[in-house]
Order: sequence, then structure tokens, then C-alpha cells
Amino acid sequence: VREFAASGARVAIFDLDSDRGLRILDELGSERITFHRVDVCDEPSVAAALDEVMSAFGTVHICVNCAGVAAPGKILDRDGVAKPLADYERVVRINLIGTFNVMSKCAALMAKNAPEDGEERGVIVNTASGAAYEGQIGQAAYASSKNGVIGLNLPSARELGRHGIRVNAIAPGLF
Repeated sequence: VREFAASGARVAIFDLDSDRGLRILDELGSERITFHRVDVCDEPSVAAALDEVMSAFGTVHICVNCAGVAAPGKILDRDGVAKPLADYERVVRINLIGTFNVMSKCAALMAKNAPEDGEERGVIVNTASGAAYEGQIGQAAYASSKNGVIGLNLPSARELGRHGIRVNAIAPGLF
């Protein structure tokens, strides 16, 4: 957000953490930045926030998906008891399904943009993780959800490229 704001971009922050979002808004000012309390897994929540973004800014050109949570824990605990499915499902819903949800809704808006240089209408950057390739013990949910983001990238890039929307994924390590 800080980098985009420093370059003069208009930025919409989607997050459940209102306190942090509003602190960033206070820090950087609200002239070109908006905060929206959004659950990335909830279609109406994302749709409502994007309606607000469109009202405020008129267009969406860049989508950077960074939502990510982890539920560290082994598949089997010390007593051989399986990790609750709900823990795994929560991570996959946020990290993978939430990424798809926001990406697809932003792509629908980007496809309506007038083409810019080279006929590009928008850019989507999805955040995977080095754990997608090198997951460690206790990272089954996180690593597989981030591997799903990598699996989502190429078919999305192939499909959305014809609409002038570039799709990339990054896979950072610890930071």
C-alpha cells in the first residue's frame, strides 16, 4: 500500500483488520486511499467493497492478493489424533478460495477498462509462497493452499490474457 501510494496510485485496502487498515489510512491520508472491511471468502463482502471502489475511483487496474493465514500443526498430533478438518479448510478458504474470489471479481471489472499501452486492461498479482514448493512439517494446510495459488495462475493467465489482463504469482520466502 505504501509503495503504491508513494507512486501516486489510488489504493483500496481490503482486510478484516479494521484497526490496522484505519491506521494505514491515517498514516497515508484518505485522499487516494480507502479502507474496506472485507472477508475475501464472502462473495457479497467482496462485491460490496468493489462497488465502493468503483464509486470512489471509477475503475480497477491492479489487484494484488495478499490474504494469507496459517494453521500450523501436524496432520497427526502426538497422540495420533488427526488435525481437525475445519483448521485445514479455513486456511484453504482464505488463501486459495479468497484469492480466486477477489481475482475473479476484479478481472470482471478490468475487462471493461479501455485498453492502455499494448492493450493491457489490468494486472493481477497473486501471492503464493515458497512453502508451496518446500513446505515443512506442520505446514500441510498452508503449503497446499499456496500451491493451489500457483496452480491457479497459469490457467488464469491464459484465460484472462485475451481480455488484456496479465496474471502473475509471486512466491516469497519468509519476510
